[in-house]
Amino acid sequence: MLEDNDTTTRKALCRTSLLTWMRSIVVPEGTLRTKPRALNYALDFARGSIVGVYDAEDSPDPNQLRIVAATFANAGPQVVCLQGILDYYNSGANWLTRCFTIEYASWFRVVLPGYARMGLVVPLGGTTLFFRHDILEKLGGWDAHNVTEDADLGLRLARAGYETVFIPSVTQEEANGRFWPWVKQRSRWLKGYAITYCVHMRDPGRLWRDLGPWRFFWCAGAIRRNAVTIPARAADLVVLACTAWP
Repeated sequence: MLEDNDTTTRKALCRTSLLTWMRSIVVPEGTLRTKPRALNYALDFARGSIVGVYDAEDSPDPNQLRIVAATFANAGPQVVCLQGILDYYNSGANWLTRCFTIEYASWFRVVLPGYARMGLVVPLGGTTLFFRHDILEKLGGWDAHNVTEDADLGLRLARAGYETVFIPSVTQEEANGRFWPWVKQRSRWLKGYAITYCVHMRDPGRLWRDLGPWRFFWCAGAIRRNAVTIPARAADLVVLACTAWP
């Protein structure tokens, strides 16, 4: 998927020979220029029973799609989403990328799988995601106005009674190694978690009925905590990264 004003990536693709089963889709100009809007636009072109999401710089394990197909084939109908493990291929670039690596290692290998095993709401990662196409359409796709559309969709999946399962396959990404882009990225995450919290807490009674008491209290606390404590957690990671410096 390409935004209509992304001339750099479009020129790069013109110089690249895509595989026969791959094609580029240009998202037309609109009042919104968000990733979830682009995903919703591309969803209309998807023909398979499984819809996967990757970022452009991702480098997934070679056998990842086979694992996805086998997991869905052996899972019950309540398993609608598969989440892969995210890691970084440039973790040693500088201290900031070390911080990201520590954070992702804990988040995708310990915290989120723990949520899934405990039956809690799983705020999804933004990539290496795979969905049953028909259920994703039934849920209305992604919220085009939410800048953390992954966390929002994970909550909507849980509210609808569906499950997310983690697969033992890793996708390598490029960690953000510059300070100002890091600030903007974190600000977007803070904003997105705040939006997700406000949207789903508009009707607490309905959220309670959808999730049940245990998941309701966890959701109310955890998502709100993520929205207000990410800066403090980032500071902790800086300290950890400094102690890990050789």
